[in-house]
Order: sequence, then C-alpha cells, then structure tokens
Amino acid sequence: MNDLGLNRVFMVGAGGHASVLMDILKQNNIIVSGVFAPNIDMRRLVFSSIPYSVNEDEILQMDRDSVFLVNGLGFLPGLNTRNKVSKKFKSNGFKFLSVVAKSVEISAYAKIGSGVQLLNGAIVQAGAIIEDDTIINTRAIVEHDCFVGQASHLAPNSTVCGGVKMGSNVFIGSNATVLPGRILKDNEIVAAGSIR
Repeated sequence: MNDLGLNRVFMVGAGGHASVLMDILKQNNIIVSGVFAPNIDMRRLVFSSIPYSVNEDEILQMDRDSVFLVNGLGFLPGLNTRNKVSKKFKSNGFKFLSVVAKSVEISAYAKIGSGVQLLNGAIVQAGAIIEDDTIINTRAIVEHDCFVGQASHLAPNSTVCGGVKMGSNVFIGSNATVLPGRILKDNEIVAAGSIR
C-alpha cells in the first residue's frame, strides 16, 4: 500500500465494486474520510458511519496535496464512466491510491502503476507490468512478462498467460484465458469463459 502520511482518503462510487474496495481498505487499516456517489445503499454495512455526499465536484475544492482518491466505480465493457472519473480528477492534480488486498501475491520484479486495484487472491508474476487504474479482480492471474495497459480489467478467475501484451481499456471476462504471447489492442473484450 502507499505511504499515506497525513493524507486523507476519499472514495468515488458506492456500488458493489466500491464495497469490496472499502472492505480491503478497512482490512489494511486505511481510514476513508468520505464517499462521493449519486446514491448509497446503506444496507451495504461496509459504508456505515462513513460520511457521504452526492456531489463529487466537492472534491475539486480540496487540497490536492493532502488527498488520495479511490476509484470505486466498476468496469463495464462499452461504458467509459470509470475512466472518465479518473481522467477528470487526474487532470485537476489529484492522485489515486492503489488498493491491494492482503491475500494478493505480487512478485518483487513486477511493476504496478498508480490507482491499480488488486483484489483478493490475485497473482502478478515476475516481469509483469500493470499500468495505472487497472483492476486485477478476485483470483485473476497475470503471468510473467505480461504488459497490461492502462484502465483495463481482468475479471474474477481470469488468466493472462506469459508474455501477453494488451492495450488500454481491455476487458478480460471471468474465467477467460489469454494464451501466451497474444497481443490485445485497445478496447478489446475477451468474453467470459473463452480462450483467446
């Protein structure tokens, strides 16, 4: 996890993906000072007692040097909402916190960008490069020497075999396998359960 120093942490989004991230942050003893979302389902107990606002533009009034953001929006193929949020706040000087579950296995020889989210049981092997704002979801595997482009998403239980190169905004569906050495262009979608 990043060294937060005295910085406060705020989350954008309050749906299912955000609830998983909030749980991981709590397990890592990271206090979230507030959540910004159009609505919040208070039946999601992970959000109880955390202040929230419906107006994410309030963030723009904060001191950029004393705040980390967490992008709690999930990745849905064909929609660019998650990426728009990231670009909006980055262009205004804000930084996104990487979220890494305690059960993740990351090689000391892998490179992880800012704002990357590595969920429970994910594995990233030696020589892999994960670009900014990418989600490596529950039990997804990135094998050796892969390049995973910015703002991509490896869904639960997906496997990217050695030497795969993928562009930005790529979606790998649940239980899909990308074979060694394959090249995936920007915005490609690999269907759940398929072999590419």
